[in-house]
Amino acid sequence: MGIYCRRGPKSNGGAIPCSSYTPSIDPVPGILVNPRPWKKIRPPTPGTRFAFDSGVSRLAVTLCVLGALSCREPRTDVTLPVGTEIKIRLEQDLRADANLAGERFEATLAAPLSAEGKLLARAGAPVWGELTEVDEGRARLTMTLRSVEVNGRSHVLEAAPLIVEAAGIGPGALFRLPLAKPLELPPQPVE
Repeated sequence: MGIYCRRGPKSNGGAIPCSSYTPSIDPVPGILVNPRPWKKIRPPTPGTRFAFDSGVSRLAVTLCVLGALSCREPRTDVTLPVGTEIKIRLEQDLRADANLAGERFEATLAAPLSAEGKLLARAGAPVWGELTEVDEGRARLTMTLRSVEVNGRSHVLEAAPLIVEAAGIGPGALFRLPLAKPLELPPQPVE
């Protein structure tokens, strides 16, 4: 029994010894011939039972990588409880006669967030809030916080509304808003 190539574009019509074409084995009952004549394969090594193609190899590599990743220590988020005060520094001007309810505003953390002895967010991290009510006649602004950005990822937060009795607030103004719902954040690496 020898290994020969199928007829291909470069063959002269007869069976020639294999070099770069798909090999097929002399017809013997029980041996299948490769149904994809364009794919180059190596003849099986004597004594092997299975032949693997690149799809099986990719699957094996993927499973090994996923297995290695699952062996890492699980990263557990730390929860800031309801009532934790978030200290912010306003980054823009807010005015009762210029802003509307529903507008977003930008601020930064004025103090780091930490819990269970772990740093969760550094001072200066971006925070976004929303004006929930603007009353120009009474010179009153009501604001709340919507999200904080930690390491490039935005985390939704919900703070209790804060009512400011003023016609306007300038950049640099400091406020403390308590959390209305628990906030889960990943611990930050220590530098």
